Amino acid sequence: MAKSLKIFLFVLVSFYGLGVSSQSPTGKVHDSPRTQEKLVLGSPETPFVVQALPPVKTQADQLRMEIKSSRETYLFWGNCATIICTITLVISNLWLIKIYKTQVRIMSEGLMENAKAAEASASAALATNEMANLMLKIEQPLIAIERMGYENRSHRCEILFGNHGRTPAMFKEFNIDYVCEKFISDQAVYNSAQSHKVLDQGVANMGGVFQAHAVLGISEGDWERILKGEFKVWFFGYIEYEDFMHGLIRYCFCRVFAPTQSQMYPGSTPSEGEWHDDGPSAYRGTVQIS
Repeated sequence: MAKSLKIFLFVLVSFYGLGVSSQSPTGKVHDSPRTQEKLVLGSPETPFVVQALPPVKTQADQLRMEIKSSRETYLFWGNCATIICTITLVISNLWLIKIYKTQVRIMSEGLMENAKAAEASASAALATNEMANLMLKIEQPLIAIERMGYENRSHRCEILFGNHGRTPAMFKEFNIDYVCEKFISDQAVYNSAQSHKVLDQGVANMGGVFQAHAVLGISEGDWERILKGEFKVWFFGYIEYEDFMHGLIRYCFCRVFAPTQSQMYPGSTPSEGEWHDDGPSAYRGTVQIS
């Protein structure tokens, strides 16, 4: 028991010595250096920072991270390739559009030039046609009345047609009729009964003449009224002929008879008098039939 008491006292003395040695001269107890270090690290001047250690990654986590990184890399370069292809397509399309516009402009200019050339050709053809028609008209026979007369006793009307053109005229048909009125209608109406066919010898060369005649039934009473000025006698008709191109032409005429002063008495005959070209335009002029 004495030995146990000695051991207890030794432990107590040792503990007390440790407690005394940790106090300051003023009697305060000082912390250990580790405690002081904690207090220094936790001061306002140097705040205490605790560093959190990352969790330990397993091999599966590392493999998953590598797959994710590879996928992001592939997506990035795929997007870059898509963008580059899109830009290339846009640039190529813009270039193609420019080429197409240039081709359209060139084609439009070519079409305009062709249109101008066609218009010039048409104008030249029209001018040539007009010149040819003019030459044909110059070379065509030109028919006019040289002399005209009416004999009252035989009721015979004679007309002498002259060819003033450069080519022969081949006469085919003529029509001579009359009307006793103060005025003649505006529309030319020809009586088919007064139409006469011309025989084959009815040809008038340049400077030649052709004589046509017809029997008209003007009575003595009508001539007396005509001489008194109550009516006028209108002689009208046409003569058809062919030119050297076998084109059929119709020359229309209309003349009014004015008796002389020596005939202005009853019983006179219109063997002499004046013939004037008169009447509506439908009765006069030259018409190309075919």
